[in-house]
Formats: sequence, structure tokens, C-alpha cells
Amino acid sequence: MKNEIFLRAMGDIDDDLIRAAQEATPKKSFPWRRLSAVAACFLLFCAIFVLRQPKPLPNVSLYGQAVSSEEPLPLAGPDMAALEPHGKQSDDALSIPLTITAQGSIIAETGPEDGILTRYEQQTPAETGHTLTLDGSAEIVWQISTPDPERRYQLRLDGGRLILTVYWDTETSAWFLTK
Repeated sequence: MKNEIFLRAMGDIDDDLIRAAQEATPKKSFPWRRLSAVAACFLLFCAIFVLRQPKPLPNVSLYGQAVSSEEPLPLAGPDMAALEPHGKQSDDALSIPLTITAQGSIIAETGPEDGILTRYEQQTPAETGHTLTLDGSAEIVWQISTPDPERRYQLRLDGGRLILTVYWDTETSAWFLTK
């Protein structure tokens, strides 16, 4: 009895319904394209974050003493001039011997009115100018030919990330170097 009911019911099925049932329904696939695009964006973000970490500032020392932003270092005085390794301190010029240590290559630059830089290699002048490229550890002399006590002189390191300033202190009547 059940077979007869079933056969009658099948005979009453519309042909359109049979055709629609025969057409395969597409399986939902995993969204690989969308997932791979998200993963690529995440990796790009991570790479940018890692590469954009700032490199540390260069270390600067004067007469073997580290230059810090907390305490200015004096430049004038007979004992300081005697320690000058690259020539004598003349009366009308300031010669500031600096040892600069950096990770990788950096640029040291002064403005036209801020003095001349000379890079030394084994106590011999290697390069002179307003802009020097320094790699690793380097000895330079920053020379200000006729310093004006009313001015502040600047040496910019690593694109201005670190600025050294020379100024005249009227209270102590001496030149000072500071970060």
C-alpha cells in the first residue's frame, strides 16, 4: 500500500522540480582568497612594525667622557686644550674632539656658520667638510674658527635625531657642549 501511494505522489511531481533537484548545488568552499589576503596584510603589518623600530642614538664622547643631556661638558681651559689629540687649541678657534659610535652608517653635519668637521683615521685627517658620513666608531674634530659668544653652534647627527650644541656660559666664562 505504501508503494502505491509513493508512486502516485511521484507522478504528481512537477518536471521543473525534478530538473532543479538534478542540478548539483554548489558546495560552499572555504574562503581561501579572503583568508590569504588577511594573512598577507597581517604579515605586511608585522614586517613594517619590525623594520620601523628606531635604531639607537649614537654615543658621543668628549675627552673620553660621555656627552649627556643632563650635564654639559666644559670645552675651555688649559687642561682641556692639553688633552686635544689633533693639534693645539688656538685662541681664536674652538676645536672639539669627539668620538662617535653608532650602529651602522650615520651622517654628521653642520651649517655653514656652525664650523667645519674633520674625520680622523689613526690620527691622520681623512675627510673635511660640513657633512661627513661616519660608519661604526669614528673620531672627528668639530672646529669653529671664530666662535661668537652670542651664538649657539649645532652639530646634527643621524639626520637630526641627535643634536650637539656648543654655547658660551656667561656665569663661568667658558664654552660648553651638551646634547
